[in-house]
Amino acid sequence: MKKISLLFILLFTLSFTKANAQCGQVVSQCKTFIKGFSFDGNFYRAQLFPGEYARIKMILYSGMVYRIVGCSSAENGTDFELYDPAGVKLIKAKNAKQKYWDVVVGATGKYSVIARQTGGEGCVALMVSYMSIEDYEKKYNVKLQ
Repeated sequence: MKKISLLFILLFTLSFTKANAQCGQVVSQCKTFIKGFSFDGNFYRAQLFPGEYARIKMILYSGMVYRIVGCSSAENGTDFELYDPAGVKLIKAKNAKQKYWDVVVGATGKYSVIARQTGGEGCVALMVSYMSIEDYEKKYNVKLQ
């Protein structure tokens, strides 16, 4: 009995360590897309299996441009969706071909991002960074307002 329990604990620890290392690589991949934006150091990550999803809730403020970065280690990708406080879908990125989205929200509120695993098992990471609209317009030579 002790040998079986010890073996189970060892296998669980090894799989957790592998998943944690995999998530670390995905987070490093995501960080490359937030350069130039302010980032508070928080990132969200989850190990997902096919059909599973993770919901991340965050407060976004009007007057800012948010860069939402979604990365996945799954071979077949992950779908990312952004919802406003009323539950209206604002963005859907299928199979995460695009790694980031620059978003300006009309009103301050609690927004949600859903990461849905569409392919194999993998780590999903999400980072949110921000910049004032004025700075964004200067940096990218665009007019948002």
